[in-house]
Amino acid sequence: MACLALDDDGILLSNLALNMRKFVEVSHLSPEWVSYGLGYDSRASNFKVVIVLYLTGRKHKKISEKYRTPGDKNRVQAYSANSNSWKILDLDIRYNVSPNKNDVILHGNLYWLAAIDENEVVMYLVWFDVSKSLLKTVSLSSLNLEKETTVRFMDFNGDLVAIVHDENDESELKIIYFWVYDNVEKMWRHNYN
Repeated sequence: MACLALDDDGILLSNLALNMRKFVEVSHLSPEWVSYGLGYDSRASNFKVVIVLYLTGRKHKKISEKYRTPGDKNRVQAYSANSNSWKILDLDIRYNVSPNKNDVILHGNLYWLAAIDENEVVMYLVWFDVSKSLLKTVSLSSLNLEKETTVRFMDFNGDLVAIVHDENDESELKIIYFWVYDNVEKMWRHNYN
């Protein structure tokens, strides 16, 4: 299953192995911007599209009362392929996640690079637990990220890996740091340079 496109009207889901496509309509909320990802709940054998909607600013005022979340400007919605329906999740989303799409998928769960505000250097990794429909955070403070630092995430043999590079590194031999997240100890371990 792949999430191929997102526009104002909906999302195109495709199962390339079975040559099947499905267009899923999204609610017309006119968000400032969205971030989305396709996750997999292995317990329920269910694909879920998760969308983080940013409803801040003047566009938010145009949203009908039917779709507003009291006291909350941002919203998380999940589409279940099994039930063919959308659900607005009652989650506290106070972080600004990466726009457009999630940064990595690990064990079917979606991860986004996030900050509390756009000027913040210390960032977080916000992840959506697809099975439990919960948002959780992983601190990135031990990675010593600065404004000029690039960080990318990947799934390596089932482990969450952060690849960190200083964009201002002017040395001939560029140094890239690899950090592996220890899910038991809940901390990052520096593994490779």
